[in-house]
Amino acid sequence: MKLDDLIYLEHAAVFGSGAFGTSLATVLARKCKTVSVWHMNEAEAKRINDARENVLFLKGPKLPPNITFTSDVAATYKNAGIILFIIPTQFLRGFLKQHGAAIFEFLKKAHVPVLVCSKGIEKSTLKFPAQIVGEFFPQYRLSVLAGPSFAIEVAEGKLTNVAVASENIAEARRVMLIMSTKDRMFRCWATTDTIGCEVASAMKNVLAIASGISKGSATVTTPAPRSSRAGCSRSAT
Repeated sequence: MKLDDLIYLEHAAVFGSGAFGTSLATVLARKCKTVSVWHMNEAEAKRINDARENVLFLKGPKLPPNITFTSDVAATYKNAGIILFIIPTQFLRGFLKQHGAAIFEFLKKAHVPVLVCSKGIEKSTLKFPAQIVGEFFPQYRLSVLAGPSFAIEVAEGKLTNVAVASENIAEARRVMLIMSTKDRMFRCWATTDTIGCEVASAMKNVLAIASGISKGSATVTTPAPRSSRAGCSRSAT
């Protein structure tokens, strides 16, 4: 990926104002003139704008001046060159039932990329986030973002590498060039493995917790081998 190939936009829309949504908005703020982040409560959105910090979900990092939080859905996606969905998976369908048709009308005219960043599996249907979005945007190309990342580190500009997956590799590369930053501190890699990315995103925390429990249990309950205890005794003396 050459720096000269990076894509810059006038405006980006982020649906989801949690820690990860806020951190990705700060990434887009380096690539777009303006970024709108949708938050369901207008009073809280104003509070965040006034503080220039997401005091609700990501305390610490200051928001760039070109990021605005709003509860106005239409204002969020108006003139957007890319749309990100980072609404928690269990609430994604409800949001799209209410606003999906209007957003899809915009997409059919604008043909801008849609990047699904929500993670997990919908309890009622066992569907992944991109599958839910696909129900409301039929036949529309979608991309998925996945990878090892911490919201606070992304917002602070620390080195982060993630994957952008789409069934169409050209679309994945297009989104990769939009999301990757010039300083290479947020870098995307294109792939066509959308299912793999969504499975990994849904399972990573489960495996992390299980690994932690397993390691903790081993530390607490498993006695050290006799040879190890003897070695420790010798070292201590």
